[in-house]
Amino acid sequence: MAFIFLLLFFLPSGVWADTRCQVPAGYRSPQRIKVTLNIPKPRLVTTQLRDKIEKSYLAAPGNDPLPEGFGVAGSTSFNPQSDMELSFRYISSSYNDEICFWVEQLKVDISAKNFTVHIPREYESWSCEYRAVKKHEMRHVDINKQSVRRYRNDLRDALHNATEIPSLYRPWRGTDVENLKQRARGEAQKLLERESELFSKRMMAMHEKFDKEELRRKSPCKEWKRDKIPHWMKSQ
Repeated sequence: MAFIFLLLFFLPSGVWADTRCQVPAGYRSPQRIKVTLNIPKPRLVTTQLRDKIEKSYLAAPGNDPLPEGFGVAGSTSFNPQSDMELSFRYISSSYNDEICFWVEQLKVDISAKNFTVHIPREYESWSCEYRAVKKHEMRHVDINKQSVRRYRNDLRDALHNATEIPSLYRPWRGTDVENLKQRARGEAQKLLERESELFSKRMMAMHEKFDKEELRRKSPCKEWKRDKIPHWMKSQ
């Protein structure tokens, strides 16, 4: 599933934006930006009662109380996380006691420890309710996958184009290596958080749009006439 965009820099000595920083002879930069995607297949769980699934759904941040006569018939949990690792390089500058400092390599791994689809154990695998809930939740699974793939691509592009992070072409000059490392980590973290927030908002908007579209559909299962209809279905 993961797609890695390879970008290699082959620079001759002296190709710098800052003329006081000179590339060592024969130096080759490694692949600078690497964003990998390690999202597991969703796990299907059918052992919980519907009431427990509903309580967990309503307890989650951002979920509002449901209208009278409606309930939660299933849920999809997806909690992606991004782990970042930076490596640095610095050489002596031709100016006083300063060094030329840059991020030599920046890696981000996007993963998800929790990717789970819950269907109530009251619904037998052959039942209309089971099939309807699974079909609905698998669409949410698809939205999660589409969103996280776009996030990977957007994050990779943002990191590659970031002028606020020191690179081989735009090194920082200074005298305190640890301070420069801390600043570089801070700038990279801010960018990561900004892209992650955009990703979360975009993904939530896609889920909400899909649920609103589902509201136009009539319930396909007669059994739900005697039970609480899923909150994403129109009442009979």
